[in-house]
Formats: sequence, C-alpha cells, structure tokens
Amino acid sequence: MRLRTATRFLAFLLLGALVTLVGFIVLLMLLPPAAQVLYDRHLQRVSDYQADKGQFEAQEINIYGWSMQSSLVTILDVEFVDERTGWAVGAGGKILATSDGGTTWSPQESGTTLSLHSASFIDSHTGWIAGDLGLVLATVDGGAAWKPLDTSTDAPLRGVDFIDESTGWMVDSKGRVLSTSNGGAVWTATQAASTSLESLDFIDGLRGWAVGGAGTIASTTDGGASWTAESLGRELLFDASFADADTGWAVGSGGTILSTVDSGRTWVRQQVNTTTYILGVDFVDVSTGWAVGRDGAVLATTDGGRPGQPSPAAGALHSWPSTESPPRAR
Repeated sequence: MRLRTATRFLAFLLLGALVTLVGFIVLLMLLPPAAQVLYDRHLQRVSDYQADKGQFEAQEINIYGWSMQSSLVTILDVEFVDERTGWAVGAGGKILATSDGGTTWSPQESGTTLSLHSASFIDSHTGWIAGDLGLVLATVDGGAAWKPLDTSTDAPLRGVDFIDESTGWMVDSKGRVLSTSNGGAVWTATQAASTSLESLDFIDGLRGWAVGGAGTIASTTDGGASWTAESLGRELLFDASFADADTGWAVGSGGTILSTVDSGRTWVRQQVNTTTYILGVDFVDVSTGWAVGRDGAVLATTDGGRPGQPSPAAGALHSWPSTESPPRAR
C-alpha cells in the first residue's frame, strides 16, 4: 500500500511539472511584441522587459519613459545607424553588434583588452572606436575586421564622432578635442575645457557639443576651432547625443539624463528611477534612443524619454526620484 501511494504521489509530481512546463511555453508564445530580450552570448544572461501605456517595468524597477534591458557587461557606449543596426563597446575590449534593434547581440573581435570608450559609425559599414592609451580602431566592413590607427598620443580617448568618411573629432582626459579631415590619418588638438572631456557629438561640420567633468558642456559653431564651456553642476557627464540642431540629450552619474530642445541653451532633467552611472546615449531621431550604463544596464525609449507629454518649456525641470540635488537649468 505504501509503495502504491508513493508511486501515485510521484506520478502527480511529474504530471504537475509537465503542466507547468507546457504553461510556461504557452506564456512565452503569447508574450506581446513589446517584450524584448538583450542576449549576451558570452555570459548567457537573458532579461525581458514589457511595456504598458508608457510605464515600463524591468527587474522590479519602474522607469518613466525608458525600458530596461541587460547584458551584464560593462558597456561604455552604444551607437546605432538606424532602428535595427548598432554596436556597443566597453571594458576589456568588448565589441557587440546587433542587426535587430538589440534583440540579439553578437561579439566582434577587437584585438585588444583595453577599455573601449566610444564608437561612431557613418553607415552600416564604416566606423571608428576610441579607447585607452590613445587607441583608435577603424572598420569599413561593419566590424568584421577592425584596424588600429596612429593617433600620436597615449592619453585616454573618451569619445569619437565622425560625420563622414573624412571628418571627425575625439575628446581626451586632458580637456582637448582632436580633429581630423582625412579619416584619422592625422589629428590636430584644441583645448576646449579645463576638465576632462568624456564625449562629443557633431550634427554637421560646424556645430558640436562635448561633455565631461563637473557637469561641463562645451559647444562649438566653427567645427571645433573654438569652444565655449559651461558647468551645469557637480555631476560627471559621460555622453551626449543630438538628433537635430535643437534636440539633444546628455547622460551621466547618478542616473542623470538631461535633455534640451533649444540647441543646449537650457537643459532639463528627465525622470528615470535609477541611480546607476549612465555611460552612453544615442538617438536616431527625436523619439527613438538608447542609453547604457554600469552593470550592463541598457535603457530604451521611443518617446524621447517623455511619455505622453509635450516637449518641456525651456528651463523647466522634471521631478526626479532621488535625494540628490538636480543640476541647474541654464
């Protein structure tokens, strides 16, 4: 009798496990299109997020206007040339590429273990990456092969931006902007700020912005020949991205995401319920963008980070779920 009872109990356990497995498979098949997976092939780490009416949930963190993905790799910058094709770079010489908007990522061989801080692509084939010890990598085949360029400097290069196959800029830890007009064969340095610069973004051959320590945002209207720098506060700003001459974002420490709609004359803080360091940001238009940070955090938005709201007035300040004082609007 005891043996028969034990056998029945075991059968019930196996049946329950089978029903649970079938239910889980059905649930996966019914997930809405908004569910996304960012997959890191090396670490086999998968994280899902699901969007509902502009409010996003990810790993039990509610994020206003942004949705969270995860790769568990220290990503320092992300670059997209359209809504599907992009690259992410980071510590240890990591280069990841996606052709489906971030649903899956594939590693590319960088040939280095140095930290890679920034990436810039002008199309799906031609791009550059800047890293430690003056390292610059270039590709003409979408990252199938990367070639190092001579920069004649060993300073850490924090950001790189090209607008065509010849014209580009980089920033370094000494507050300098390095420019080239021949695809990176020769670089010329200009002092732009008194503190370390982390990144820059140009929308054409004349207008650009650079960000860095102490909330520094520097701007130029003459292709980088001269710069005007201001400090917005104590936050360290790591990256900036402009979708057009008026609309841009800057990200940094303490979960900082700032936005401007007037070419950087004033900046407002966007509401993101995280205090992680946000290290990179890139927008393909005024609505669609990605931001990346420590511990593999990847944020995504399809509404410019402002769900269901009109563009804020110049100088306005969003509420911010943090005990830190927000940077002043200028």
